Amino acid sequence: MTLFKYLSMRLFFSSIVFFSFMVSFSCVFTLYKITTEYYTVQAAVIDYQIKKSPAHSYFPKVKYSVEGRVYTILSKSSSNTKYSIGEPVTLYYFKDDPSTFFLAYDIDRQWFILGVFFCVFMVFHYGSFLYNAAIK
Repeated sequence: MTLFKYLSMRLFFSSIVFFSFMVSFSCVFTLYKITTEYYTVQAAVIDYQIKKSPAHSYFPKVKYSVEGRVYTILSKSSSNTKYSIGEPVTLYYFKDDPSTFFLAYDIDRQWFILGVFFCVFMVFHYGSFLYNAAIK
């Protein structure tokens, strides 16, 4: 095997491992920030908007109250699943600004992304060891 091919493969494996690690770290940081700076509240879906391009995305409009004040806000994040009107959803709202929130669906998506990139990280990390063993 040529030195160029060996270095190219090492760079490829290292890049994938580094990218997976950075995405995983970003997800962990986001989840940590949400659990320390946000509270949860039950909200009701009162309406939704549909964006049809390139695929159907639903933006739920939610209504919830924090310390006696009622908030009615259209979500900035979308879902492929259409919420039913009146359906209860869990929100994570910012302590200092209750009008800033995440749907619990967004948090589940963060955990999914973290899991996928952790698996990619492990596969390529283990693959680089196998590759090194095979060329020796």
